[in-house]
Amino acid sequence: MPSVISFTGRSGVGKTTLIENIIPELKAKGYRVAVIKHTPHGFDMDTKGKDSWRFSQAGADIIAVSSKEKLCIMQQPPEETPLEQIISMLETQIDLILVEGYKHSQFPKIEVVRSPISSNILNGLQNIEAVVSDQQLPLDIPQFRFQENRSIANFIIKRLAMASLVPVMDLASCTS
Repeated sequence: MPSVISFTGRSGVGKTTLIENIIPELKAKGYRVAVIKHTPHGFDMDTKGKDSWRFSQAGADIIAVSSKEKLCIMQQPPEETPLEQIISMLETQIDLILVEGYKHSQFPKIEVVRSPISSNILNGLQNIEAVVSDQQLPLDIPQFRFQENRSIANFIIKRLAMASLVPVMDLASCTS
């Protein structure tokens, strides 16, 4: 199973931007990275009137769109697919999965906090390994600022390597 770390926090705190900035740091160290984004409000990747949308509207259960640049497989499951099942679909292709959301999962988490949207971590969250924030919080776990992308990526690599969950490709160059 690939290593998984989830980025949690209230809406609008910068989780997507943070993940977007960390991916190149992990890729530069040779990791194959996937991102799974949880959106409890639903979404639609199809463009109205395009072929994939038409197939979806016709009732297809799975639609795959392929080109030499991208492959997209869309499924219309009867209920939300569990995170563990999504991870199992990717496990042979990926070293590390960055998850946005799934705050109640059992996977390690990095909590993202930004004032004035939030001033503390979400209540009751388990497995918080670190915090990324624009303020210093009274917590006894590693804390990073938003611009510390390399340090955050190195923390992820070190933390997951210590747990023997991720291959140590470039651990020697991981400096905080």
